[in-house]
Amino acid sequence: MAVAPKQAAAASKRDDVEEMLESIDHVPEELTSGIDRCVGIVRKEKSIRLDALAKKCAVKRDVALGWVRVLESAGMVRIHYPLLGELEVRA
Repeated sequence: MAVAPKQAAAASKRDDVEEMLESIDHVPEELTSGIDRCVGIVRKEKSIRLDALAKKCAVKRDVALGWVRVLESAGMVRIHYPLLGELEVRA
């Protein structure tokens, strides 16, 4: 039975995240608390633009995007790509 392209891509992303997490011996406290803050903000706001989330977390946009991608692969948030404007992170 063939696997649909979307399912294969999701499985590949999950594998990539798992590999990345396995390669980390110790997660610094700043990273953990930063990600926790990120999740809390998204849950409170329900939907927030990535640039606004980065500003509230006091990190660069690229760092926030990395966190959001990890959180999305874990099923904790969803990334919405609008036709125009900044991507949104949704609870």
